[in-house]
Amino acid sequence: MSPPTLRSQLLIATTCVFVVVTAALTALARWITIDVVEDETARIGQRSASLLSSAIGPMLAIGDLGAVNELADELVRNREFSFVRVLDTSGRVVAAARTEDTTTSQSFESSLRVGERAYGEIQFGIDRVFVLAAANRVFWTLLSVCCLVLLLGGLTLVYFTRVLTDQLDALRDATERMASGETDITVKICGTNELGHLAGCFNTLAKALNDRLDALKTAEKVLEERVAVRTQELSESNKSLLRALEDRKQLQNELVQQEKL
Repeated sequence: MSPPTLRSQLLIATTCVFVVVTAALTALARWITIDVVEDETARIGQRSASLLSSAIGPMLAIGDLGAVNELADELVRNREFSFVRVLDTSGRVVAAARTEDTTTSQSFESSLRVGERAYGEIQFGIDRVFVLAAANRVFWTLLSVCCLVLLLGGLTLVYFTRVLTDQLDALRDATERMASGETDITVKICGTNELGHLAGCFNTLAKALNDRLDALKTAEKVLEERVAVRTQELSESNKSLLRALEDRKQLQNELVQQEKL
C-alpha cells in the first residue's frame, strides 16, 4: 500500500474541517432560532396578558360570565390562543375554551385586575406552530447560506491545494531527473511565495551544477588534448632514439669489419 500523498492529506483535512464547521454552524443556527422563538413567544405572552386583563377584568368585575365565555371561545376559535381559562378569586373555573396542549403551545398566567383590586386569574396558551415554522424557515435559509459559503471556501481551498501540490510535483520530478543525470533542467516559477522562491533556488542550483559540469567537460577535453600532444611528442622522441640506436649499431658493425681487414 502506497503512502498517502500530500494532496490526499490536504483533501482529507479540508473535508474534516468542512464537516466540523458545518456541524458547528448547524448547532449554532438551531440554538439561535430556538432562542429567538422562546424570546418572541415570551414577549407575545406579556403583551397578550396585558390585553386580556384589560378586556376580561371589567367583565369579571361586573359578573358577566357569559361575555367572558363568549370572548374566550372567540379567541380560541380565531386561533389567537390555543386555550383560555378564567378563574375567580377562589380558584374556580368560570370560563374555559379548549384544553391545554403543552406539545405545541406555551402557557402563561396573569391576574385580572381592575385598578388595585384582583378579580381572578386568566390562564392561556400561545400556539408556537406558526412561530416555529417561521423559525425553521429562517434556520434552513441560514444553514443554506452557511453551507454555500463553506462550499465555496472548500472549493477555493481545494483549488489552491491542487496548485500547491502541482508545484511540489514539478519540483519532485525535476529533482528525480537531476538525480538520474539530466542537468539542463528549469522549473517554472509560479508567483512570489515560498514555493516560487524554492523553484528559483532550484533553478539557480541546477544552473550552477550545469555550469560546473560544463567546466569539468571543458577541462577534461583540454586535458585529453594535452595528453594526446604529449603522447605524440613521446612517440616522436622514441622513434628518434630508436633511429639513433640503429645508426650506432650499424657504425659499430662497420668498425668491427674494418678492424678485421
